[in-house]
Amino acid sequence: MTKSNLTSDKVHEWEPKWGIVSRGKQPIAIYKKPPVYPRRAMERGEEGCVMLEFTVNQKGKTEDIRIIWSTNSWLNAAAVNAAKRFEYRPYMNQGKSERVTGILNQITFIIDDPRKDPSYIPAGCE
Repeated sequence: MTKSNLTSDKVHEWEPKWGIVSRGKQPIAIYKKPPVYPRRAMERGEEGCVMLEFTVNQKGKTEDIRIIWSTNSWLNAAAVNAAKRFEYRPYMNQGKSERVTGILNQITFIIDDPRKDPSYIPAGCE
């Protein structure tokens, strides 16, 4: 199982008239398929998280993806590959879409185990 968490502070809110809206200069995530858990990492029972930074272009696609930090290098490629497929509603400024840099996204890799508490987070991912 993987979780993808937007790490921004309350930049998206629900408004009855408009649906999800962005507060500040942030695009809105509309599609985030979880990454494929690397087979070797899963076989070894390795969990962890990867913090990514990227740009969302005017079409809502991610680009310039880079790893800020990671608790397990075995997970890095899977996290980057997942982020390449993310889709966003671009930030709009006076009716025109704008490129936004510095978007942060933490992807957490957790191996399913019914004995784990639902609030379980791997070490280093807090």
